[in-house]
Amino acid sequence: MLNSGGSPVTVGSSLGVSESTVSLVTQVFVEAMWERAMHHCCWPGSAQVKKIKRKFDKIHGLPNCHGIVQTAHITFGSHSGDHEENDSMLMQAMVDPNMRFTDIWLWSSGSMNQLS
Repeated sequence: MLNSGGSPVTVGSSLGVSESTVSLVTQVFVEAMWERAMHHCCWPGSAQVKKIKRKFDKIHGLPNCHGIVQTAHITFGSHSGDHEENDSMLMQAMVDPNMRFTDIWLWSSGSMNQLS
């Protein structure tokens, strides 16, 4: 689901499992990755930021670029029922010119509180 962008119904149908199973597995996977990987991601120090900016400028002609940002809305639960009942989170990831994660932020749905 995270890789394909398909809905839990579509992914579940192709795997022969229910929509709720796909949602549960996705939620458990995201939480496990968060717990195990976050100590690897931290905002780079000033010396590293200078290197990142130089490399983005050299490779892509983007001066003062600190990284590439992608944001995704990940939902857990039924998409056919009441959307108020569904859990979801917003995830924002930033990568450096070597495609290494430099920062990941997670927010729970309906809240401005950061989970990190």
